[in-house]
Amino acid sequence: MIRDLFLRLRTLFSGTAVDGEIDDELRFHIDRQIESYKKAGLTDAEAARRARLEFGGIEQVKEEVRDATPSMRSARSAGSRVLPRSRC
Repeated sequence: MIRDLFLRLRTLFSGTAVDGEIDDELRFHIDRQIESYKKAGLTDAEAARRARLEFGGIEQVKEEVRDATPSMRSARSAGSRVLPRSRC
């Protein structure tokens, strides 16, 4: 939970660095899946094709991650809606 909060906060303040990390993470998983397919007997080309089909486009996945991660604007607007109601 703390790690998730840290990642969300970091995403709010450093979008481009996070994009690079998403690229690295996706490529890591795609490469592992390619290796798995090759061990199962597929050719290099077929293994790469299947892995790309399974994961979808990298840009598409990055968009999905961005959509699932609150932006700075949405975080501010949510905060502005909650703060006036929370009085001590």
